[in-house]
Amino acid sequence: PIAVSGLLLFSLTRPDLSNGILFALAACSAGMAIGRIISAIVDRHLGKIPLLWGMLEVIVAFLIASNITAR
Repeated sequence: PIAVSGLLLFSLTRPDLSNGILFALAACSAGMAIGRIISAIVDRHLGKIPLLWGMLEVIVAFLIASNITAR
């Protein structure tokens, strides 16, 4: 969380790098959610807490990706 917060703050100070930073953070968050889905398929079980974190990761990935601007 500290590194992600630092990168988000850094992206505010460097607009030329912000799209790349936001894309990388969105991809990381989406990748963690995909990892949880794969784990649930392999284990054939998804607990309440992993489901909650997975949903949160998908929401965060969407919110970060929605702030990427086309240039």
